[in-house]
Amino acid sequence: MQPNWSDLIGSASEYARHLELRDRYLVPDEEAEFQTWRADGTLDVDPDGDGWRGWTGIVRSASSRGCAVQRLRIVSEPVTEYTRWLHAITAANVAAGEQVRWLPRAMARDLLIPAEDFWLLDDRLVAFNELDGDGNSHGWDVRDDPALAVRMCVAWSELWDRAIPHEKYEVH
Repeated sequence: MQPNWSDLIGSASEYARHLELRDRYLVPDEEAEFQTWRADGTLDVDPDGDGWRGWTGIVRSASSRGCAVQRLRIVSEPVTEYTRWLHAITAANVAAGEQVRWLPRAMARDLLIPAEDFWLLDDRLVAFNELDGDGNSHGWDVRDDPALAVRMCVAWSELWDRAIPHEKYEVH
């Protein structure tokens, strides 16, 4: 079931952390923008623009109440064209208050990495993104399991500590 992001992240008091593990996602709402960028280099990085307003409003609301919104992307290098585009548009995420870091896979070889993308909300809730092999999302498996959340928090912390802040990461 697709969660209502506003409610889900709105339920977090300390943090909402998102781990992304894929080098390409097939998100219908993004595809036209990605193809436009491929064709002419045009980017939508206005956090108040139509394409971003829904998400950036959620991030700003969380940040205003002291809840950190963090995104960690584990990427292959050299990066894919999609990752290069994602890096370029991340300026909108950061402008809204999201903390974003990048971790090249080679720098994570000795760490245990969860098998699927997930959102971690405080130390209590984990929402796994159910993706097929092509990068299409088929919903979410939301678990209200504090023990699982603690395990994901430990994995996240090791990855986050090693990751490179967005403003310092250069795509290769």
